[in-house]
Amino acid sequence: RQIQDMKRRGIDGLVVDWYGPSGTREEQTTQYIRGYVNSDFDFRYAIMEDVGALKKCAATPGCNLTDRLIADLRYILNTYANDWGYLRVGSRPVIFFFGLEKYTLDWGRVRSTIGPQPMFIFRNSGGFSANQTDGAFAWMAPITTDYDSYQSIPYLNGFYDEALDSPQL
Repeated sequence: RQIQDMKRRGIDGLVVDWYGPSGTREEQTTQYIRGYVNSDFDFRYAIMEDVGALKKCAATPGCNLTDRLIADLRYILNTYANDWGYLRVGSRPVIFFFGLEKYTLDWGRVRSTIGPQPMFIFRNSGGFSANQTDGAFAWMAPITTDYDSYQSIPYLNGFYDEALDSPQL
């Protein structure tokens, strides 16, 4: 019903905040969305790899974060990105990233292993200059604990200024 409500409100798609294939609740939700979207020709979905997908690996001695990310991306590409309803720009599936700047990752190895096909879109204006980026998205979050919606205007102005300075993306 949520997707039907979204459509009635003019929303054409959604981005799933995803915690890897072992994130049970998120994976089940993604599977449900996948089934619905693939039966509906007017709605799309995409996946956003959340920093939480790497948290367990980061806390495990000897676990390589870049390898974990590559495994997650392969799973996304093999399980979801070929779906009719998966978001694409041209023929390229779009994958979003949220908070991965917390960790040091070998993005060159990620791209060389995964290939150039998927578009990598990163959070906030730093995403325009991230290694292997194809773009960025604004993420509205409270700047202080005394959140005032007018504080969002400087954030968005800065984001859009960065976007204008990155016409290649």
